[in-house]
Amino acid sequence: DRAILQKDLKEVVPALLKKDWWDLRCALQGAGEDLRSDRALMLEAVTFNGTALAYASQALQADEDLIIAAGQQNEIAMQYASQEKMADKEFALNLVSKVMGSFRYLDKALRADEEVLLAAMQCTPESFRDASEELRADRKVVLVAVKCYERTLAQTTGDFRADKEIMLEFAKHFHGVLDTCSEDLRNDRDIILAAVAKDPRECVHLRDALRDDKDIILTAVKSHGSALEYGSTRLRGDKEVVLAAVHSWGMALEFATPALQADREIAIAAITSTGICTWKAFQYVSPALRSDREFVLEAMSYNGLVLRYADANFQVDREVVLIAVASKGRALQYAHHDLQADREVVLAAVKSHGVALDFAHQTFVSDREIVLEAVRTHGLSLELASKELRGDRDLVREALKEDGMAIQYASHGLREDRDMVFLAAKSKYGACGASQHLSYKYQTDQEFVLTAARCCMHHNLFARASKGVLERQNVKEAFASHIAIEGEPAMSLTVLVKRPDSSKPFECEVSLENGSTFSVQIDEASRRGKFGPVLNDLLALLVAEVPKHAEVPEPRTYCVDSGTAQSTPKPVADVTRFFVKMGRGKRGDTVSVTPWDWNRHLDDFLTGQ
Repeated sequence: DRAILQKDLKEVVPALLKKDWWDLRCALQGAGEDLRSDRALMLEAVTFNGTALAYASQALQADEDLIIAAGQQNEIAMQYASQEKMADKEFALNLVSKVMGSFRYLDKALRADEEVLLAAMQCTPESFRDASEELRADRKVVLVAVKCYERTLAQTTGDFRADKEIMLEFAKHFHGVLDTCSEDLRNDRDIILAAVAKDPRECVHLRDALRDDKDIILTAVKSHGSALEYGSTRLRGDKEVVLAAVHSWGMALEFATPALQADREIAIAAITSTGICTWKAFQYVSPALRSDREFVLEAMSYNGLVLRYADANFQVDREVVLIAVASKGRALQYAHHDLQADREVVLAAVKSHGVALDFAHQTFVSDREIVLEAVRTHGLSLELASKELRGDRDLVREALKEDGMAIQYASHGLREDRDMVFLAAKSKYGACGASQHLSYKYQTDQEFVLTAARCCMHHNLFARASKGVLERQNVKEAFASHIAIEGEPAMSLTVLVKRPDSSKPFECEVSLENGSTFSVQIDEASRRGKFGPVLNDLLALLVAEVPKHAEVPEPRTYCVDSGTAQSTPKPVADVTRFFVKMGRGKRGDTVSVTPWDWNRHLDDFLTGQ
């Protein structure tokens, strides 16, 4: 209420800091010059929301520290900074090195200054697009820009498509050079080698004569084996080239000549290469090898799923199928239906992976020994068990030890059993998700919630808890226990507080003594929710109490594009469908996951389930 705010703004404004931006803005609009000139108060305000700079006094809008703090919170705040300050070169050099996107708000004269632009591009490469036309046509500037900004050649006001040095630098850092450069440079060997090493898809632009160049194709297939498709017939029959291709990506065997598809060394290299579903390369092995018992058994020792593409006679061969399911339980789905009803075969399969129970004959869902072995390797296989077995206390206990989420498939009586519920809460994977499958009684049980929190902090866990269940100190203690036991604070806290609809999360970087660093992100919506009051305490606790020896999971980035994913140091293929299916991204996105996340959820996808 504006009348109340006007009554005592000196008390209202400080109280609203870091609580509610809309009320704070209303208060600042009605504040007097004394409050707008209070440097400490306004510094705290712009740290909370950068656009609060609009309500600062003119003197403070020219304060360097205040401008930088506002810009670091929200670059849009730069439009409220003093124009005189934004025309000061010395300040501009400091600003563009600390505030991303600030170059566009500088005075026009500074946007035409080469030194300022080069400094800005070190922090924000996109600053090139906001530079003056003269600078965007300057060769020296463009040469620097092509190393860090992909849209340089599209936004330059000069024509550098025939400049070899610039195009070579562009080829080393970005894809699409052969589609951009001049006709003469498309045949330049140095540029082609740099282009295909960066992006094998550039091979699509190669002329026939260059597709027969062994150095070019060999460079391309080492980057990703799919480039073998663009090689000449002679090179697709060259063992060195094909071997390099299948080592990079097993499915490249499809593009080899029939003679090399019948080569044992190349075939084994293809199905054992690094990547996702490389066992599927077995379908491109010559029919003669797929009918060779000795070779098939060797291949199955690496991955039993090759049974799918082996000669049909092997799918009814009991000895072969036993070897296959012992290697990969899911191979049972490719066995003859008579063998899917063979108890010894099914038992071997579920011991390898419990999900194999889904491919066994229906009678085995009531076989206690079979189901018990299945849930020991895959707790969620409890879903496939008969109604009677889902009420078996000992069997359900084994399932919960492997995955607490299996509680959802237990009988109603066991889902209400306190011992079973707490076992699910303490499990490695079920602590977060188990609560959503339990009755309201446990979702609002303080002991249960805190027990689950000590195993896995997750915002869904607290979203279902009633307001009176969690006390601030208890949550802090649960969090402290978690990071001390698990040693994975980065992953856990990020899962806890980061939400997909967050556009401007709060970030806090924490460094460990072993040299590792990780970022913690908390979005504004989470801070304003019912769990919000403890988040700042959690951050302080994290910095103060995180184990210094903890090994933070190293994120791996998978670029979802054209059905492939790139990871360091080797490429991983066929990941697009997984991420789209899991709701983790769409084509063209970059998705970061931890090894924990990858190993836990990608397993079913690996075999095409």
